[in-house]
Amino acid sequence: MKRMEGFFEEAASLLLSAYLFIMFCMFPFYMRSGYMEIGKDKYDFFKAITAGGFCLIVPFAVLCMVFH
Repeated sequence: MKRMEGFFEEAASLLLSAYLFIMFCMFPFYMRSGYMEIGKDKYDFFKAITAGGFCLIVPFAVLCMVFH
């Protein structure tokens, strides 16, 4: 059980780090039209990345709580 708990904690931490890396480091390269439509582009980017991250991170977080 302890090994499973450690695996799920490590996986959740890794996925969260990847999500934050994408949000903070990849967003500047995502801008297609410069700053002309930054509000709409930022919202679309945030929505897509957060929905994907949510689907990956939440199951691992729940499993961490179950095995803890």
